[in-house]
Amino acid sequence: MFGGSIERSCRVCRDNATRKSLGYGYVNYYSVQDAERALETLNYMSIKGKPCRVMWSQRDPERRRNTASNIFVKGLDPTIDNKALHDTFSVFGNILSCKVSTDNNGKSRGYGFVHYEAEEAAKIAIEKVNGMKIANSTVFVGPFIKREERGEETIVENYTNLYIKNMPPTWDDAKVAALFGEFGEVSSSVLLNTEDGKRFALVNYKTAEAAKAAVDALHRKDMRPELGEEAATETPKEAAAPDADKGEDSKEGEEEEKDPRDSKRSGRRSSSI
Repeated sequence: MFGGSIERSCRVCRDNATRKSLGYGYVNYYSVQDAERALETLNYMSIKGKPCRVMWSQRDPERRRNTASNIFVKGLDPTIDNKALHDTFSVFGNILSCKVSTDNNGKSRGYGFVHYEAEEAAKIAIEKVNGMKIANSTVFVGPFIKREERGEETIVENYTNLYIKNMPPTWDDAKVAALFGEFGEVSSSVLLNTEDGKRFALVNYKTAEAAKAAVDALHRKDMRPELGEEAATETPKEAAAPDADKGEDSKEGEEEEKDPRDSKRSGRRSSSI
């Protein structure tokens, strides 16, 4: 019994070859009232140490792919989780799905997505929350834009977040913080690894001037002349794209909210930020 009600059917989706769980499933109730009660009661409840997300199943693929009601939020305080983000934005309309992007250790990357049922709710949320302070951070809220729809010409001028790759293997968190701290006050910095072992860092400055100074000084600068390797910093392509999304298109890339049935049933889930 999921949520104290009797289910009509329940199944966990698995990989066709390995039979390993894909991390999502479907529960079908006899009544809408029971489904609504489960949604309200169990959403973001911890299951084996991980908060689950419960949302309505959208069978219409066009509705799932509609990004007009999907918004992007960045600059989130590390304390903001899925539930806190949902509670903040649910006052503007019915939310189909809501997610804060996290790394492999469950630490927030500072951005997330909210997918509304109605486009009007998304517009109101952008108007009301953009530039507002949530917890200890001022957030940017804008319409979500797919990667293929972004143009190279839409470069953000007032960025504060930097993505750093091709770093020497000896660099650690302290080295990143010290080096980039020379150009201005750093709000946060973190050194991370992708699933295939590639290293990258995220640095967020207090001001856009400091971020630009760091880019001007360090972009493609040879940090290990004896090996001829370069360190590279990248700036955001446009206002609604997370800065951490330049290195990995699969996992670290955009995470547009979509129904898992749109992806191939493989051992690796396709993600939707």
